[in-house]
Amino acid sequence: MFDTNSSAYKQAIDTLTTIDQKIIEQKFYDVDITDFVDIEIGRGGVSDEIMNWALGDIVGTFEEGSFGGNIDFERTASADVVINKKIFPRLKWKKSVTYSLFDIMQASKAQNIDIIEAKLSARKRNWDLGIQETVFLGSKVNSDITGLLNNKEVTVDTTIITKALSTMTSSEFNAVIAKLPNAFFTNANGTTIFNRFIIPSTDYNGLVTQMSETYPLKTKLEVLENALSTVAKGYGENDFKIVPVYYADSTKNKTNKNIYCLYKKNPDTLVYDMAYEYNTTAFNSLNNFDFVNIGYGMYGSVNVLRPKELVYLQY
Repeated sequence: MFDTNSSAYKQAIDTLTTIDQKIIEQKFYDVDITDFVDIEIGRGGVSDEIMNWALGDIVGTFEEGSFGGNIDFERTASADVVINKKIFPRLKWKKSVTYSLFDIMQASKAQNIDIIEAKLSARKRNWDLGIQETVFLGSKVNSDITGLLNNKEVTVDTTIITKALSTMTSSEFNAVIAKLPNAFFTNANGTTIFNRFIIPSTDYNGLVTQMSETYPLKTKLEVLENALSTVAKGYGENDFKIVPVYYADSTKNKTNKNIYCLYKKNPDTLVYDMAYEYNTTAFNSLNNFDFVNIGYGMYGSVNVLRPKELVYLQY
């Protein structure tokens, strides 16, 4: 167990105790979010929200513009656009680190622990892990700041995947594979194809089983990856990846749903809005005894610009 006391370096030892130089540090779930979404830093400065214009064609059919022959020359069809907007909110963030001169003097006796550096690292880790969770699940204090796995505009399918892929029979597994590409393709109106497939980590871990017990030549993961990457390559997407993430597990995202997501990772489709990167002030003191330092930043949503280019599959 970790002592949560800020003065935890004060421990009882005796003359037969040796302080080892190796420090046991707490571990956390950590992923490379750039595998999932592109990050835009500093766009729009420190504005409270970011807005994107969204244009749509109002042009009718191609044939409406035709004339000649038996078609009245005097008739002229029109073309126009509809203009909408997408607004994405942001949140400011700050946390302090404090210490006193006595903290420094007492901590120096701990030999190999820099208590100030440890506090600063803990705060930075808190920012990093908080941003990581926000990327996938959005904000817990502002429901308008959504993540990659809970955007309100994305289509949700509950019919294709009805249980863990790793527990399916070969015929069930093949039936899912046959439906997945068109679930995305028809949702996107045939305009593009996917290059990412998010799978809950616990299900992904089970896909190492053989596709066929009779002919154990390929794992379920290999079959799935080969099938979806083949479809993606047929439309010019050569960067297809299956990406597991723990936040997609029902126990981790608190929705009681296991979430799979087939989508296109492209900055024209979605970006993570990092309004202002993590930064710190210098340590300051009003009395030359107590010192304080502020870590701060500003963050937003995974801004889904083209929601038709994502599909959630849940059970």
